[in-house]
Amino acid sequence: MVFHDMDRDKNGKLTRSEFEDGALAVGYSLSQANTLFNKFDRGGKGYLKPSDWGVLGLGKIVERFSVSYMQKFLGLPDITATPEQVKRYWHTQELRSVRSLPAAINMCRAHALARASRSSQSTGDPVFDTFRFIDQDNSGGLSLTELRDAFHAMGVSISQNVMDQIMSIFDKDKNGTVNYYEFTQTMFPRSQKMGR
Repeated sequence: MVFHDMDRDKNGKLTRSEFEDGALAVGYSLSQANTLFNKFDRGGKGYLKPSDWGVLGLGKIVERFSVSYMQKFLGLPDITATPEQVKRYWHTQELRSVRSLPAAINMCRAHALARASRSSQSTGDPVFDTFRFIDQDNSGGLSLTELRDAFHAMGVSISQNVMDQIMSIFDKDKNGTVNYYEFTQTMFPRSQKMGR
């Protein structure tokens, strides 16, 4: 949620500038923001992907940063909030959460196509570009974690029930990963029918 919110151009990547803006806004100094960015960007790419956000060993740092950001920009109640304020916040979050897999897929599809059309690394095939964007480890298969991260990176907040359905719907051959054919059948069924 925080990653997607800070990703101003919605291309699935946080630039140093986007990260700095968010960090400065919640009270970090420029030096602290750069140090934190460098911890996340272990490969030295100059940008962050959703998978960088969950790097092992940085969980507490991500949590602290995310809570600060969510309190400042997304209405997360702080420790002094009344039980009624907390209840109202969680009710609002629940209402924002997509509760059906078809709705989640439709929302993700729309975001994916928009993102692919703006990407500087576009191949001209938005379906392939979307698969490549989600396949963070370049294995040629999508794990449940990569799919979950992709939905969140594209701004689709899904309920736990929908999360539980994802792999069973996407992984047609039940081998634990989603290949390109399975992905296109589920996310872009019309492109399969048109012979893509």
